[in-house]
Amino acid sequence: MLQQMRKGAGSWVAKGLMILLVASFGLWGVESFIRGNYREPPIAEVGDVKVTRVEYANAVRQDIQRLQQQVGGSFDLEQAKRLGLTETSLNQLVERALFDQEAERLGLRIPLSAIQQEIVNAPVFRNSTGQYDRLAVENFMRSNNLTEGQLISMLRRDMLRAQLVNALTAGVDPAPAAVVDALYRYRQERRVADFVVLKDADAPLPADPDDATLAKFHKDNEARFSSPERRDLTWAILSPADFAKNEQVTEEEIKDEYDSRAASYTKPELRTVEQAVYRTEAEAKAAKAMADAGTDFAAVAEKTLKLKASDLSLGKVGKQQLPAAIATPVFQLNQGQVSDPIMSPLGWHLVRVTAIEPSSSRTLAEASAEIKGYLALRHAADRLVTMAQKIEDRLAGGSSVEEALEGLDLKINRATVDTQGRDPKGNQVDLPKLQRFFQAAFTTPQGNDPRVEESGAGDGSFFIVKVEKILPPALRPLDEIKAEVVAAWKSDQRAKVIEQRANEMAEKLRAGGDFTALASAAKAKVEVSLPFTRANQNDEPRLPGRLVSELFEGSAGTAAAARSAQNDGYVAARLVRVEPASPTVDARLRDTITQSLAGGMAEDIMATYKERMERRFPVTINRTAADAAL
Repeated sequence: MLQQMRKGAGSWVAKGLMILLVASFGLWGVESFIRGNYREPPIAEVGDVKVTRVEYANAVRQDIQRLQQQVGGSFDLEQAKRLGLTETSLNQLVERALFDQEAERLGLRIPLSAIQQEIVNAPVFRNSTGQYDRLAVENFMRSNNLTEGQLISMLRRDMLRAQLVNALTAGVDPAPAAVVDALYRYRQERRVADFVVLKDADAPLPADPDDATLAKFHKDNEARFSSPERRDLTWAILSPADFAKNEQVTEEEIKDEYDSRAASYTKPELRTVEQAVYRTEAEAKAAKAMADAGTDFAAVAEKTLKLKASDLSLGKVGKQQLPAAIATPVFQLNQGQVSDPIMSPLGWHLVRVTAIEPSSSRTLAEASAEIKGYLALRHAADRLVTMAQKIEDRLAGGSSVEEALEGLDLKINRATVDTQGRDPKGNQVDLPKLQRFFQAAFTTPQGNDPRVEESGAGDGSFFIVKVEKILPPALRPLDEIKAEVVAAWKSDQRAKVIEQRANEMAEKLRAGGDFTALASAAKAKVEVSLPFTRANQNDEPRLPGRLVSELFEGSAGTAAAARSAQNDGYVAARLVRVEPASPTVDARLRDTITQSLAGGMAEDIMATYKERMERRFPVTINRTAADAAL
């Protein structure tokens, strides 16, 4: 239908309607149309800030994409609504608006130099060699429809919010020791159980079911025996790497780029450094005298500070990585030399340089090929923007995908695939490894007009994909998979037999039955578990989580049964003893508990502060507009 409308847009009838529409604008007043009568209601108002429909829709889309990367591309908007993700997205927008206005009220500021440093240091803006890459910044801005000013503004707001949050939570006191001790005892309590494993394979193999039983089993387990949803896709990828080889790069461009990035072609001097820090100058001088007298530096540190040789190493460092007080003296030392005592806010340092790696730089000639490739990619990325617009215009004019790509030297791909990227025969299809492509391919309705979309790969690439046909899941005919269904039925029957045996054994154990005799009758062996905690994180992998939970609900003698973690049988167990938390404290676990409690207290502080901000900057949410925005 949209294609018909696009084709019809060029007709004289359509042009006549457009003239009437423009005339109606003249009657109403274009200014009132733009500014007044047709203004969209905000999704939310936070003080003086309005959350627009576009902001809300973009936030939901980005959150869905992030979740898709974790759970798979089939996660869609309807699932996001059911899980409350859309509400979370809106709440986050409201919180950002609150913190932005609070930061402004408090007069917090972030200098431009700090924002520039944030950009330079961001991993997302570094290339494969770890160096800052301006092309990555440009691609990021293009992918997110940002200007440089908008990017700086966005980072400034993020940094201001972080500054305010850090100030609010920096002084959170550690949790009381009594609370930490109680949680520690709860988590570290261990239990030991006797258990047997009853395997499905030990049950007798049943005879084949009759046709009626098999047909019912096949129908009752439709999801188990259905083919997955598949889609007929047509797609193409527009990648700068595919077009860079045809781009012309001049020597002048290469030289200008080399000059603008000269620092990135210079590798600073690096030194492998050891240090020992003393409380007083006198202690440091005495240690230096020992080193001057011929005692090895590591031996001096061991004798004076009880330090091991491994405690001395600062590793391989550049001058900028050292504290300012010691950087210059360290880089004036010869290899193997021990410094005189150097004072810093941390104390008095003795430093030894064990190795020196001189600075080096790459000449223009050495870096020319790399720069040429980089500039060719940049030119290709710029050209693809124009090409993408050209394709989009053709599609808007009613062209098919094939017609829109005609003459552009692009490969058109076709395949029928499921959400795992497999074709109907189960073979893996070489789909683009792009999350946005996967999302578009498996969420777009059948027959929708395709669009040229940013790939999200950060390299300036685009893609176009059309869902030609959706083949819904369907129950595979019993005649085609009869052997598979028979095998599944037999497997289920054996599992039911073993489940009954395990439950009966647990019931007899609860009544005081002899575990060894019961196990012997079942041709199984009683085993003693390793001590396990409530979490049972690899403490005793043979006990399934459900069984562990039941054993922690009772005292010695408690018995239970549950499906094995490997899903190949059942485990019946009886609790033998309870081991209180060891008096030897696990310092790492205590630290984890302390940090977790501190995090909870920080959340409470933030919640209280948020309530104060909401009183200062009232929040109003338009639920009708929010529902209509998605």
